[in-house]
Amino acid sequence: MNSLKKRRFCDKISHMNFEKPRLIFQANVERKRFFRRFTLAFIVALACGVAWFALEQAGMRGLIDPAVLGVGQIVALVVFVIFTARALVSLFVWLRLKNESLKVFDKGFTWTRGKDAYKSSWNKLVNFREGARALRLAGRPMLQWGAHTLTMQDQRVFKFTSTHGDPRDFVKTVRPYVAEVTGTRMGKALRAERPVKLHPKLTVWPGGVEIDKLKLPWTEIDVKVRGGKLTVFQLGKNGKFKPVRSYPISKIDNVSGFVELATSTMRSYQPERFGIKTQRALPKIEDIRFAPGIYKNTPMRSQSEIAFARELDARKIRWQYEAGTLGRSKYVVDFYLPDYRCWVDIRRSKPNQRDTVVLSTVADALWRERTEERLFVYLPDGALLINPEGTRSLTHEEFWVRMVRP
Repeated sequence: MNSLKKRRFCDKISHMNFEKPRLIFQANVERKRFFRRFTLAFIVALACGVAWFALEQAGMRGLIDPAVLGVGQIVALVVFVIFTARALVSLFVWLRLKNESLKVFDKGFTWTRGKDAYKSSWNKLVNFREGARALRLAGRPMLQWGAHTLTMQDQRVFKFTSTHGDPRDFVKTVRPYVAEVTGTRMGKALRAERPVKLHPKLTVWPGGVEIDKLKLPWTEIDVKVRGGKLTVFQLGKNGKFKPVRSYPISKIDNVSGFVELATSTMRSYQPERFGIKTQRALPKIEDIRFAPGIYKNTPMRSQSEIAFARELDARKIRWQYEAGTLGRSKYVVDFYLPDYRCWVDIRRSKPNQRDTVVLSTVADALWRERTEERLFVYLPDGALLINPEGTRSLTHEEFWVRMVRP
């Protein structure tokens, strides 16, 4: 009995962990299809050429009315030109194309070109550009151009064109998965306070977006995708959003990921607009290069500070945020660690000469007035120990050791 229960339990776990990917879209490209199109178009063009020649002979012999002859020859010539062009295009595609098979799953996709097979999960996607376009009449495509382009981590590029099927069906299928992957990756970059460039004139910063040289904080932004364009809006003094700039989505990287990221971020920074009740208001965004936030009910001025607080918690180190002003300059240091009697200031870059002087006076005040307490500066790629007579560079590993054991 125990053996039977154990086997059932293992079967259940196996089913949970190894659930098969679900096929959600499929497309095939066969070369012979374009050869058939070439053959059909060539036959029609040849028939039109023969018809035009027959009409010419009939007119010379007086067997047809001149008006009818002129109309007939024009129609035959127009149809001949159209189907000749279609025949040449189909022949060109047939000569350069390889048989392809595309299968899109909820966990990734497989793309086969001739004998070359490629398989990837969605988390290896780096960039998705929605570049396929069409001129439509009554919903039917009259002219199609461009491609939806997927760029992977290994620099492989895949393009979905009208040759593979309707680009609208493809983008509708993959957009949710693309948005989740690219939006998550953008969020990680912004939490590390790294900007994300979507367009030469559109950059996303932790605290907002930059359009040309106009910096808009998240508290004043709205974004919408309509009519094949991404539009960024700014909150006006009248409380209404007005458009600032529109971009064709075919020119923007990862537009679906950006919209998902922007939507969730705007809800955090504009809670009243979305009817969200919050216990504390987020700190005011003073510089869009930094994103203020709340950690453990404590408003902090940047994501770097939040990340440092998380690291302290992971190391089980007690901390106080902005515990008070120090020195004659009334300088506010970000963190005080009471168990180790040291202060840590979080910065994105090394302090300049003026800031170094200020920090040195703070370090001197700590040493003299607070019984030899110490001052550190924590940077993305290292740390500094600030002494009244100068500074000492440390690696992150040296910082944690020196902080615990002076």
